[in-house]
Amino acid sequence: MAAAEASPAAVAAAGAGDIDNGKKVYGANCASCHGADGTGGVGPNLHGDLKTPAMPRTQAALVAWIKDPKPPMPKLYPDPLKEKDVADVAAYVLATFK
Repeated sequence: MAAAEASPAAVAAAGAGDIDNGKKVYGANCASCHGADGTGGVGPNLHGDLKTPAMPRTQAALVAWIKDPKPPMPKLYPDPLKEKDVADVAAYVLATFK
């Protein structure tokens, strides 16, 4: 099973991040632009192929983007998001928004 198709439990077990914490961090820091359900708004839709911006649906690609986003996405790392928060949000997005 590919990482993008993995169940939330499988993603967490693989050490990709804590999905429950990722949900909380996402709600507090990301949902205002990307929507509570990830369908977008001010920020792009997080479902599907992540074409805006174009990137692979992998933990590493999402972590890299969150750490060093291109405008207009705000830079939230390393403050207020820490390393673990970034990994957790990436895991939550991959597991939740298909």
